[in-house]
Amino acid sequence: MNSPPRYTINTKLISKNKSIKIYRWDTARSCLEYFFNVKSLHHITQTTIKGYDEQGTKWEVTPKRLLKAIQNQGCWGFVENKNKLHFWCHKNCKNTKQLFALFAHELGHLIKPYYENTRQEEIKAGAYGMATEFAFDMIKSLGYQIVKQKSLPTHPYRRRIEQ
Repeated sequence: MNSPPRYTINTKLISKNKSIKIYRWDTARSCLEYFFNVKSLHHITQTTIKGYDEQGTKWEVTPKRLLKAIQNQGCWGFVENKNKLHFWCHKNCKNTKQLFALFAHELGHLIKPYYENTRQEEIKAGAYGMATEFAFDMIKSLGYQIVKQKSLPTHPYRRRIEQ
């Protein structure tokens, strides 16, 4: 499995000296395979995957249906070790609101307090995503346009961005 591109962003949002490494995956499948630490989704031994949505509602789905749902959504991400944000989004992603919410949700996982309880952690992160969606809608309702300037870069693999 090839390593995805990595961007390093230094931010004081999380803590004074914390860097967040951001990895963009080329495909939803490769992002999910890394998440489950398998060479192929066919190697996932469990028949269903369980989790919680941002409202705390429990869900259960097969790996194949999870991949299809993520592809239909157009973007997906996860946090690793409280300092790495992995994501995939379709190269022609047109749902800017969904992409904003994805990043806000995942950044929510990087902000303290951290909850051991998965349901509580998803509700906390979900609040950031929902607040971002609300702000997005408010900006549009005020007559502002959110314009996509360019597509998100996927190459070169070692590109580094610092703020």
